[in-house]
Amino acid sequence: AMLIKVKTPDMPLHLAGDPANPAYQWQMSFSATGLVAKGYDERGVFRAFVVSEDHMKMAFSLLKDIKLADAA
Repeated sequence: AMLIKVKTPDMPLHLAGDPANPAYQWQMSFSATGLVAKGYDERGVFRAFVVSEDHMKMAFSLLKDIKLADAA
């Protein structure tokens, strides 16, 4: 998976995996400091994420988790 960075003044984002896959089930949390959304396939394997604002510092550790899921 490759990390994609969207740099906008109002809401910067980092995302990876296939966040547009309609088959994924999403776990999302929203707060004043940003968004964390994690997408899981039908077997519960972590396949995609989107993080914004203050949560973007989590992107590299989440990216490593996606790679491990793909290797399994």
